[in-house]
Amino acid sequence: MTLNSDQRAALGAFVRAHRERLDPTSFGLDISSWRRTAGLRREEVAQLAGLSVTWITWIEQGRDISVSAGSLAKLAGALRMTTAEQEYLFELAGRHKSEKSSARPEFETMPLLAACVRQIACPAYVLDRFWHPICWNELAEQLLPAWLSQQSPESLLHFFFLNPAAKQIALDWKDRAKRVAYEFRAANANIYDDADFMHWISELRKESVEFDLIWSEHKVLNREGGQRSFVEPAGTMQHYNQVVANLAGTARLTLTILVPVSVSPGVATSSGQNKKF
Repeated sequence: MTLNSDQRAALGAFVRAHRERLDPTSFGLDISSWRRTAGLRREEVAQLAGLSVTWITWIEQGRDISVSAGSLAKLAGALRMTTAEQEYLFELAGRHKSEKSSARPEFETMPLLAACVRQIACPAYVLDRFWHPICWNELAEQLLPAWLSQQSPESLLHFFFLNPAAKQIALDWKDRAKRVAYEFRAANANIYDDADFMHWISELRKESVEFDLIWSEHKVLNREGGQRSFVEPAGTMQHYNQVVANLAGTARLTLTILVPVSVSPGVATSSGQNKKF
């Protein structure tokens, strides 16, 4: 697969950002000598990976060079990448089959999918590859009315970074927002040959300084479960265990289910916002 200039630039930025985040001391390297940049040097990565410094330099510079799966595996191992980071690296390099397809399921499957989601006894919703909600149940809308009560609900990214209500609903908003952006990047490594999608991301970066800064970090995480806490419209604090599943036979749709854990009363401030305990 031939990569275009945007794909090569994204691949290079990701590798460089990851390299510069690593702590040389964790590799047993001497840091007594003066260093121009943070993290590992290219020469050190080359030695750890058994690759040439020139190849790593050209990758980071976005040059049009051959990138084999074997070399990528060595690079990922040397940089101690997580599973999500390795998958993202391979997707950026075009070593995985592209999953570009319609973001929505076939029309005839929609009524059945929506009916199934409505039967779930706790908040649940389905997202497409752009993370627009496809369908959701009443409990999800009651929990997140600022998002799901809209006539045409926005993408989860737009809700988190452009809708002020997100900062009042989601506890630990900064950490949650970062996770949302990291997970979205990991799920969409092959967007760099999709002009419409790239424009969509570019516009979001212009509209949200916070998203732009987070997106520039080039970090990725797998979308997974864990505890999530929300301040409900009634002012109570509700804790959930999030369960995420990919829907087989659909165009990259994911089902999110929020299983209640406990309920705690919120503490209202004079401005009407709620504080975390």
